Amino acid sequence: MKDQDLFKHLVFIHISDQFPGSIHKKVIRFKFLLPSASKMGSLEPLMQLVFVVIDAVGLYKLTPHAKQKSGKHRAAAKEKEAKSAEEERLNALREKKAEQKAKERAKMTPSQIEKEEEKEKQRLMKRRMKVSSGGRR
Repeated sequence: MKDQDLFKHLVFIHISDQFPGSIHKKVIRFKFLLPSASKMGSLEPLMQLVFVVIDAVGLYKLTPHAKQKSGKHRAAAKEKEAKSAEEERLNALREKKAEQKAKERAKMTPSQIEKEEEKEKQRLMKRRMKVSSGGRR
């Protein structure tokens, strides 16, 4: 059997000492595409590979430089996730406010809507004046 045929069943190998969402701290994950039952024997070399990788990982120690590098990558990923969550939260808040405003507007008479639009225009002009003057009074 060629190596190409062997590894077509291997989707990924994931090795980590920090795996969020798991009760285990250190994790080695393998994902395979299983062939039909009659060809299951073709996975035997991959199953042997699993044990070789487990043994090799047990002996491997990260250098201080590699630990520092992975720490930076993890911190960046965590920061990116936090920014994404904050952005999602703000978007949800904006949507909720817009829905509330639409509900309120639906209940208003045309003259009330006109007054509300005028107030909003005044608020925007005030904001623009503050920004253009640098926020000074």
